[in-house]
Amino acid sequence: MGVWWGNSPTLPHSHTPTLPHFFLRLTLRGILKFHQLGTRFWELITDSGDHYELIGGDPGLYQDGARVVVTGQIREDLMSVGNIGPIFEVDTFKQEEK
Repeated sequence: MGVWWGNSPTLPHSHTPTLPHFFLRLTLRGILKFHQLGTRFWELITDSGDHYELIGGDPGLYQDGARVVVTGQIREDLMSVGNIGPIFEVDTFKQEEK
């Protein structure tokens, strides 16, 4: 049986499935914010005002208030007690000059 996306395992042959966006690599730019609620977590507030909870990457690079550029992917298969926005798994992390 092949792989399918959606609710139906039987798709017409002409249907070309699209990949869920959690397979897409994104680059985000914004400001880091540390939250000491619950299990503690890092938030990225992007330049466009979107909020993401960050996981992964090198925790030694994270600094509250730092301006950063991160690449990675949105993880829809994970949940968090932070509940501030989508969970973003960081692959690369770069701090920008202020």
